[in-house]
Amino acid sequence: MILTDSIVKLKVATDTQQKTVEPIVDANVDNGVIVYSDEWHAYNNLKFNYDHSIVNHSVKQYVNGIIHTNGIESFWSILKRGYIGVYHYMSKEHLHRYCVEFADTYNNKQMSGVEKFDIALRQVSSARITYDTLTNKK
Repeated sequence: MILTDSIVKLKVATDTQQKTVEPIVDANVDNGVIVYSDEWHAYNNLKFNYDHSIVNHSVKQYVNGIIHTNGIESFWSILKRGYIGVYHYMSKEHLHRYCVEFADTYNNKQMSGVEKFDIALRQVSSARITYDTLTNKK
């Protein structure tokens, strides 16, 4: 997950290892950009392409001068509450759809309900989608 200028971008990954995380960051973040993260080992090589600074949560450091991860932690909190309190389960098959929903909600939090509804109506297609198509059943 990447938070830039208060915009969240999500990509479902198979794991949180460095070999998986680095290409996702590289594909979504321009070289030289300031990146703040926690101390997770998968972020160790970000210093080579980015102005990378960390906060060390393992020693209860949550702010290091102006460096913090509060914005992204706030987003994770919203997503986790949605998982626990609304959906209770998110299948791997549809996880990317849940991610789109939560990122869209977060990224458009300044919009009124009427504005969001108007956008949703403009995006509705008259094309019919069957359950089999939705669930990838042949």
